[in-house]
Amino acid sequence: MAKGKGKGKGKGKGANDPTKMRMAFLHRASAHIFNELSGPSKTEAGEPTPIGPFPKIARQYISQMHGISLKGTQRLPDELKSTTCKRCDSLFVPGVTYTERFENPSRGQKKPWAGVRIVECNQCAFIKRYPVAAGKRSIKLAIRQKQQQQQQHQQEHKLAANKESHQAAAAVA
Repeated sequence: MAKGKGKGKGKGKGANDPTKMRMAFLHRASAHIFNELSGPSKTEAGEPTPIGPFPKIARQYISQMHGISLKGTQRLPDELKSTTCKRCDSLFVPGVTYTERFENPSRGQKKPWAGVRIVECNQCAFIKRYPVAAGKRSIKLAIRQKQQQQQQHQQEHKLAANKESHQAAAAVA
């Protein structure tokens, strides 16, 4: 028996995929609820009130979003994945629900491609590390070393020429 036309072909790959749409909606709804419930409210003295515990309904939406991606075998887009906590399902709001810092663990910070962005959740203290896209050098080490030696030689040559010109000027004066 021949296969039917288009059955199972391209399933879940379009922009109108129901699981992708549902996950995007849950993420937007969580962000909206968080902004509404923990918006800038002022105390009697006019100071902003500190934000209390993360709204549970917003966390529930993020949890459902993760569940949909697992059950539907649909990967979470990187934009959504990097804006939520993996452990406690809280939404990352800059300066409110997470702290961010940059580190370069290489010796003397000589390797720019070894930079890491560290995001720490303020709710559960979970730490996530993201590599900073600095790009690796495309030239081999031996070629880079030769180029550095040539540059150093040129700089030394310029310094020697400057010394000679200063000495000649001092002798004339």
